[in-house]
Amino acid sequence: MGLLIKFKHANTSEGGVLSIANTDIQTGIPYDFLPEIDDETRLAGWIIGKKGFVKNESDDMASGVYLIISRLTEGEDRILIHSGTEDDVWDDAEEYPTGPTGPEGDEWYGAGDVAEAIEIGDSEFYIESEYEEGFHDGDVIFLLNRVTNTWERLTLDSVEWDWGASGPTGPTGPGFYGAKLTATGVTENAYPVKEKATMQGTGTEAFSLSGKYLTLLIDGKYTATVEFTTETTAAEVAETMNTALGDYLEATASAGKVRIDHLLYYYHHYFKITAGDALTELGFDTNEHRGCDGSIIAAGLLLGDIKPEIVSVDTSGVVGDGEYDNSNYPILPDPVGTVDDVLTLTFEDDETYSISSVNHGTIATDCKTSEDVSPAHGSGVYCTIYSAGFSGTFAEGDTIVVTTAASAEGFWLENIGEADCERISPNRCGLKAIYRF
Repeated sequence: MGLLIKFKHANTSEGGVLSIANTDIQTGIPYDFLPEIDDETRLAGWIIGKKGFVKNESDDMASGVYLIISRLTEGEDRILIHSGTEDDVWDDAEEYPTGPTGPEGDEWYGAGDVAEAIEIGDSEFYIESEYEEGFHDGDVIFLLNRVTNTWERLTLDSVEWDWGASGPTGPTGPGFYGAKLTATGVTENAYPVKEKATMQGTGTEAFSLSGKYLTLLIDGKYTATVEFTTETTAAEVAETMNTALGDYLEATASAGKVRIDHLLYYYHHYFKITAGDALTELGFDTNEHRGCDGSIIAAGLLLGDIKPEIVSVDTSGVVGDGEYDNSNYPILPDPVGTVDDVLTLTFEDDETYSISSVNHGTIATDCKTSEDVSPAHGSGVYCTIYSAGFSGTFAEGDTIVVTTAASAEGFWLENIGEADCERISPNRCGLKAIYRF
């Protein structure tokens, strides 16, 4: 049985701590983690930091967890990821070092779409990266085939930036941040490049399209109709379609035929022609035409082992001989409910105590040393304190302090858009946690 790994929001828009009330991050859903960018912001440019947590809600430990970017954004903006603390905010994260000279373990990590198909046994890879700062010699890199959702891990030996025209022409052409990655090992699998959804007509000019039309369904949610008048050549048809649908599709003429390409990549960007009496003459069909998600290479951000933990149990606040035997009856953390916090048990008499939390105030009252206590927290519990662990005599005012750590590790995603960058719709990305257990 696998682990239950979730991405969680921080408790404020500026970052901060993880709370059990935090909702799950749905990175593939538009505007769930990355914000919607209005025209004013797009024209001015922006730098936004979004904090999240990788949370293990299983009883088993997630070992050696890496976080990677599994899908880049769909506009001209860029993203990087960095480790976070249990409570840091964006003012802290803005000061974290950037660039390949940052201290080991304190870098920002990026990803790049595969620009040339990778074959089994390859050790050199061409990518198109959004950032020139996202890869560093010695990084652990992950090759992810988004079509089959299979991946493998290699070590980056060297990175050569800005291959420009000397490298292959990738899905979006030679990018300014093109990189040649050289690994210390070789691949065991093949990795395709991403492709746009494409429809190729078979009809050739001269067309007779006066009064005819086509109706297209785009991405399953937008329907548009293109009406023709006197167009007789493929070039004229393409011009008409570009005028009507230029925000979504690009039509081109080649050898007297009309080809349509979606402007965006990935499988979820698709189109189909649903109706129209120009279908036969232009030689189009009514099938769904979808792109190929292709592959990505990502630098891995090591988060380490993730499990809930009771960090310490301090009984120095007990005046008499009252004790809690945490060695033989260890307080049990909960993978769902335990958070980074400090709990204080305050005794009202020899057998009754209350529990308060630094982050959440009073969380339990009228607790008895003769009963196991599991203060509720969201859909889980803070921890379980066992009655068998108590011994001796407690007095009013005695305290036991329990420090807890969540089954989660924080991270930051930095989103940058240069002034007047291309419109972003929708704004989303992909994150993936890779682990052992």
